[in-house]
Amino acid sequence: MESPTAVAGSAADTDAKACLIRVLTRGGHRLELDSNQHSLFVDGFQVRIEPSPCRILEFLALRKGTVATKEMILDHLYGGIDEPESKIIDVFVCKLRKALAAVLGGEEVIETVWGRGYVLRTAVDAA
Repeated sequence: MESPTAVAGSAADTDAKACLIRVLTRGGHRLELDSNQHSLFVDGFQVRIEPSPCRILEFLALRKGTVATKEMILDHLYGGIDEPESKIIDVFVCKLRKALAAVLGGEEVIETVWGRGYVLRTAVDAA
């Protein structure tokens, strides 16, 4: 499997790199997100996640540890057009937590801030 940081050989490779976000480094593992492929890369190996949870992870990673409300996340996902009920965010976050826990040995990195929203609790850098 090819590393997400492979040398660019074409414009398409460059575009793919532009959406690569370093999500966190935890327990000796480097997690990066490719929002175009809806993929999480752990130490260069791809872990597929669904598009909506992927976009939530991207949103939380870019917010650098600040709380994101369900309304903010809904707006990010749907842009105010045909938005579902806010409960869907809980479902997507649950799927995202499950995927992250699988690659981090059960460690929780998305925290629920009661009455406010969600936050990614790690060192977060945009690549």
